[in-house]
Amino acid sequence: MNSTLNPSPGRYDGHAAGAGPSESGSAADLIGTEFRDLFSDIQHLMQKLGNDVDPAIVQLRAKIESAMSATKDAFAKEQSRLTRHARNAVQGGDQYVRAQPWQAVGIAALAGLVVGIVVGRR
Repeated sequence: MNSTLNPSPGRYDGHAAGAGPSESGSAADLIGTEFRDLFSDIQHLMQKLGNDVDPAIVQLRAKIESAMSATKDAFAKEQSRLTRHARNAVQGGDQYVRAQPWQAVGIAALAGLVVGIVVGRR
């Protein structure tokens, strides 16, 4: 049976274990990709089992399908919740900047100064 697992430690399916968002897109995209790969591998393994009539295999298949369905649902709900919170945070920031533009400019200038000092020390 062929496996997508790479025998070298710390690597799975061609992705480095510590690959950051800058290497493969955003963190959410990376997590979504890893989940899709995992579910694909599980489905592939279940297909390899075939239509075995052994009661233990049938029960295991049902548990796996139930767990995958629940995990997909939970992942979709969490992704929706995080998207909604991020959208609300961006809208709140936009409203603050529009209501108090000079304070926003001052905060941005202060942040730039801090970053400049930190980078300048290196």
